Amino acid sequence: MTFAHSDDTRGLAPTRSARTSVSSLAVLLFAIALSTTAQVILKYGMTGSASRAKQHGTLLIQSVVGNGWVWLGLGLFGVSALAWMLTLSRVPLNMAYPFNALGYLAIVAASVWVSTKKPTSGPCSVQSWCAAGSSSWSP
Repeated sequence: MTFAHSDDTRGLAPTRSARTSVSSLAVLLFAIALSTTAQVILKYGMTGSASRAKQHGTLLIQSVVGNGWVWLGLGLFGVSALAWMLTLSRVPLNMAYPFNALGYLAIVAASVWVSTKKPTSGPCSVQSWCAAGSSSWSP
């Protein structure tokens, strides 16, 4: 299978300008925030489902099917995927993709905020993740 394209675009969507618009940046940040929210909600739902399945001696999948939190998390992932596709249609990949690092840091921060189990030291500590995240933003 071959794709027709001109030599100057190499099959990639051309960028409208060297600068990214505020609305494109807003969609990008919305996609990252929605994905982060979906992760936290999905974790909450799956933790409850696993606990319920263990408590009642049922299969995990049986508990998952009836868990609204899991379905909400999956739905939010779907919407975030649509926002990400819109982002990719507007923003160059080399600019959009590094923003995923913000999502990883936001997930760690949100999980510490909503969780009763707080990482305090070691490779899973917030300090370690923040140091890793800040080192990925080198110019």
